[in-house]
Amino acid sequence: MMKSTFLNYVFYVMLGLIVLTFMGCPANPCPPLPIVQNVPLIPAMDVANMVYSYKMERINVINGTTGVTHEPNFIDSRFITFNADSVVNFISYINKKIIENHLKIQLKGIRCIYTVYPKKPKNGFESSYMSQISPDKRGYHALIIAPTYLDSLNIEQVFDVNYFDSNSGFPKPINFSDSSIFNRNLSFLNMGGLCPPGCQTAPVMFNTIDSLGASGRLNQQ
Repeated sequence: MMKSTFLNYVFYVMLGLIVLTFMGCPANPCPPLPIVQNVPLIPAMDVANMVYSYKMERINVINGTTGVTHEPNFIDSRFITFNADSVVNFISYINKKIIENHLKIQLKGIRCIYTVYPKKPKNGFESSYMSQISPDKRGYHALIIAPTYLDSLNIEQVFDVNYFDSNSGFPKPINFSDSSIFNRNLSFLNMGGLCPPGCQTAPVMFNTIDSLGASGRLNQQ
């Protein structure tokens, strides 16, 4: 009897999946994927510091316009890996909040913003978020992932799904010239796995590319 009940349960579950596959979900639009957990918030000031550090320690270094130096054996990060579940959860969270906050937009894309984890401040004071960054990752290239939408001029803009005008139903601009934004935490994604440092195994793709380049077998200009 118990076996029969179990088989009936399996039958109805499979039948439900088949119906959803061919008929789609009844709601329009379909509800977002289940939320695993809320997205960790990043203080706006930390976002600004990381983005500016990238400018000062990468762009200007490459262009030779600043005196920033690193340790003799410093090798910057060559890739950053985000856990697949965290990326799926991030997109699901954004779509869920768009619905809950009654925003009149759609998620257009995911923007990867180049940053650098700033070194420890001289006065020793920093946010609880930034204090999570271990010393061995300071000064390395990192990424912040932010959602985008199309504004009224059809320009793709970064937005915070929890920072919006309730009257218009549109996100407020992420405008760092407005000092009030530094009182906010932004719904962005950060803290992927850097390599280097923290490479658990030799990255085969990069090692083989380096070998080809060192042997002159790449078409370098």
